Amino acid sequence: MPDQLQLRGGTTTEHNSFTGVAREVTVDTTKKTLVVHDGASAGGTALMKESGGNAASSVGIGTGGTNAINIDSSQRVGIGTSSPSSLVHFAGTAPELRLEDTDHVAYAQINAEGGNLRFDTDQGNQETNSITSFRIDGLERMRIDSSGSLLIGSTSSIGAAHKLQVFDDTDVRMIIANTTAASSQNATLFFAPANSVAGAEIKCTSEEDFSTTANRTARLTFSTRKDGTLSEQMRIDSSGNVGIGTTSMANKLEVVGTIQANVSANTASYTQAFNITNAVNADFNVHLKTNSTSIGSSTTTPLSFHTGGSANPRMTIDASGNVGIGLTTSPVNSNSEQGVFLAGADTTQSVIASNSTPLVINRVSTGGNDRDCLELRNNGILRGNIGAIGAANGMFFKTGTSEAMRIDSSGNVMVGTTSNRPAEFLLPQGFAIRADVKGQIQSTVDGNTCGFLNRNSSDGNIFNFRRQGSDVGNISVTTTATAFNTSSDYRLKENITAISDAITRLKTLKPYRFNFKSDTSKTVDGFLAHEVTAVPEAITGTKDEVDSDNNPVYQGIDQSKLVPLLVAAVQELIGKVEALEVA
Repeated sequence: MPDQLQLRGGTTTEHNSFTGVAREVTVDTTKKTLVVHDGASAGGTALMKESGGNAASSVGIGTGGTNAINIDSSQRVGIGTSSPSSLVHFAGTAPELRLEDTDHVAYAQINAEGGNLRFDTDQGNQETNSITSFRIDGLERMRIDSSGSLLIGSTSSIGAAHKLQVFDDTDVRMIIANTTAASSQNATLFFAPANSVAGAEIKCTSEEDFSTTANRTARLTFSTRKDGTLSEQMRIDSSGNVGIGTTSMANKLEVVGTIQANVSANTASYTQAFNITNAVNADFNVHLKTNSTSIGSSTTTPLSFHTGGSANPRMTIDASGNVGIGLTTSPVNSNSEQGVFLAGADTTQSVIASNSTPLVINRVSTGGNDRDCLELRNNGILRGNIGAIGAANGMFFKTGTSEAMRIDSSGNVMVGTTSNRPAEFLLPQGFAIRADVKGQIQSTVDGNTCGFLNRNSSDGNIFNFRRQGSDVGNISVTTTATAFNTSSDYRLKENITAISDAITRLKTLKPYRFNFKSDTSKTVDGFLAHEVTAVPEAITGTKDEVDSDNNPVYQGIDQSKLVPLLVAAVQELIGKVEALEVA
């Protein structure tokens, strides 16, 4: 061993009264620290100490004669500075804090430069779909995803094009707030469709001082840009009045120079809602009252509609409310008059009379969508609709606003579905009678019984199966059981012989345990259809068969048809056993 350097040392108690000489270094064996002495102060100064007034005022860690990390007497840590002003203080030219996940190549960093603060997530762009997440009380409250969208209250974006997304379980609210309480203050939402230039705005303006509840009155205005100028187009004032083309409204809806409405809700008498008046006070108006509308003039004479001059009335509404189109009286008992007569009294019938199809309903619209054509109401309440199928011949029927049945161009009848093949695919629940395959019935339900058959009073067949008009099987019921029966009457059979090779044929069967691909959790016993050659009548289909679209046509098996072979094999075994017993 080389020569060693030893220093004087002692316990903390011994150091408390030891002054030493100037620049002497000793060892505190209690605290295991170095102590520097000046020859005058008892106890000296510890270079590093767990606690206490004699600890060094600061500690530095550095290289090349320069401290990189400094810890001051207040336990503040400075990196790049010897005078930290906070618990952790970073200093330098554009200082960065780098956070690196050693399990991945990616890293994040925080950068400060020129008074700016920048957060970099996945700075090296090593990962996909990186996010910046903000959590409170252990739960994520906000995130910025890789598309730049800001999500509040959710971790799942509804689309990268939606740059601000706010979610809540029950009641989502957003506020644009101006904190000044004075009148004429604005909270504005701008829409900039191109070049970051506002093309429209929605603005809420305070009309009074908002410092007290009584004076909190505001309006809402809507503006659009035309030829470079953003101009108000519509406003809703503090009373709920709407003005288009005007900023001063006295009515619920005003369009300057054209339309005016001023109607109180739920009135027992008619109130004018719409009025056109000429210079001599002739008018055409609309009046409203509770559950009722009146259109006409202020006079009590019949209202007539003319073509080719007033001498040619084409429609008349008389004082009783009867409406005649091409008629002035009801044609209900006529064999020659044609026209439409709509009754205005309970004792009068409405009639459409024509020497061709009396009524044609034609819903005119672009596109090939289904359209409602006839609406049915009872006491003013919508009870149903009859409509036309848009893409082909056919019609549909609704109860309320929901479709209940349709008949397509092939005569297929569908109840509760728009498909004539609900049982063949994963389609919505419904029932179909298919005319295109000569009366096929299909039914699909979700998690419920697909159908009910009920026989009252006596036991017997509840469903019969026929081929070419002849019975081939049935389902029968008693008070406690159900039987599935196939034809087996001896009078239907010929060439009847005993099964003599049952064991030999039985030995060709290959039973397995397996699961179906559609249900991997359930293992069952069974056969592979193409291997059951001993009883070919138990198998339907052909091995590896496909349809014209190269879709598989799967084989099936009726395992009940294996029973005769099994019985015959058992009987053969019984015979062999009995023969052995006799021997």
